[in-house]
Amino acid sequence: MNGIKYSVSDNTFSENDTNLIKGIALIMLLWHHLFWRLPEIYPYAYQFAILFKVCVSMFLFVSGYGLTISYRKNKTTLKKFYLRRLSKLYETYWVIFTIFIVISILVFNRLPSEVYGDEYLIKMAINFFAVQLYFPNYVGHGYNPTWWFMTLIITLYLLYPFMYNFLKKMKILGLLIMIFISFLSLPVLSAWIASFALGIYIAEYKVFDKVLEYNENYLLLISIIAILTISMLKLFEIPGSGNRLDFLFSFFIIMVSWLIFRNDSIIKNVFVFIGVHSFNIFLFHTFLFKYFFESELYALQNPFVILTVLLMFSIVISILINMIKNYLFKSQL
Repeated sequence: MNGIKYSVSDNTFSENDTNLIKGIALIMLLWHHLFWRLPEIYPYAYQFAILFKVCVSMFLFVSGYGLTISYRKNKTTLKKFYLRRLSKLYETYWVIFTIFIVISILVFNRLPSEVYGDEYLIKMAINFFAVQLYFPNYVGHGYNPTWWFMTLIITLYLLYPFMYNFLKKMKILGLLIMIFISFLSLPVLSAWIASFALGIYIAEYKVFDKVLEYNENYLLLISIIAILTISMLKLFEIPGSGNRLDFLFSFFIIMVSWLIFRNDSIIKNVFVFIGVHSFNIFLFHTFLFKYFFESELYALQNPFVILTVLLMFSIVISILINMIKNYLFKSQL
């Protein structure tokens, strides 16, 4: 989800395309979080909210893809890879962690002692380093439940060099092994490792380049049929159709989005712009709609109006946060 820079000229699926997907995934994320708890009030919005949890796998796919494009062009030591990638994640996370917890305490009286309970300073420190998923019975959901993704993405970043080498050596067999692993009950990684691995595999073997050798209309039709089929399986809660199928679900959604918006357009540029802000907004949006302005947002009633207001407000805040980050870390730019 964090920004990964790479040359667009050598890639059919470019940096703009990854930001396009992140923009679409962010809108799905906001919709999911806004309406999945309210089936009685928003029954139709709820149905889409359930499906839109696939946004997690979409973010993981583009993370694995972008890391691989960058890693292939800029081979580096393991130490430098970790230092560069993890510092980028933590810089943004810590800025937003600090700003929003301070606002929560001073303005909204949401005290850490009330959120964490006993030993709240230790639990807050665990939350600060984004490893709370490894201590679920101790920390619980943490100060912001949405930050569970930070534990997942940091874990995948730590595993990335080994996953990359494994997939490069084992090729399609390696990918199938990763998919098999995703069906095991693993802490933290659970169903999500397959989406990340698929992004790595597709980048390494230039699958998008090869895809364009086929008729795009047929590819679009097949992808839409796959999306509708998986959606029905999920909505009817067919056994085995949960998050573990999201590596496929996300891939076909990404394919459709990419094929429709391959050429520049105003709509694509809007999604790309939103995608650039996706990591910031992911980190703080829950504070806005759940802890700060819940009653004001839902008073708007119309789901599309609620989503639009939250998104616009979030983009403004994200721009301000980027200004703060640029000031704090300008020596590193």
